[in-house]
Amino acid sequence: MVSNETLNNYRGARCKVCSKTEHELKNDLHFHHIVPRSIGGTDKDGRIYLCSKHHTILHFSLEKWIYRFVPNEKRKECHDFIKFMTNMWIHSQKRKEGIKD
Repeated sequence: MVSNETLNNYRGARCKVCSKTEHELKNDLHFHHIVPRSIGGTDKDGRIYLCSKHHTILHFSLEKWIYRFVPNEKRKECHDFIKFMTNMWIHSQKRKEGIKD
């Protein structure tokens, strides 16, 4: 069940990369866990909103790298690194698309 806090945060939410609102995206805004739940991430590790385009790009770039280069037994130890890399990816994607912070 979705909490009232989550619903209130969603209203007026924007994609972290392109800054488009849920209305502009016709409600196609995704809730992304910065540290994947599959490797032990929780809501406390951070969450961001991404449009479907940027959510897909993130999963195919950053997470592909994590699963390819970080040994399974080390993934739970690298949450801070994943958070850092996600932040770097967001800034890199903005530059690539010519979006100013």
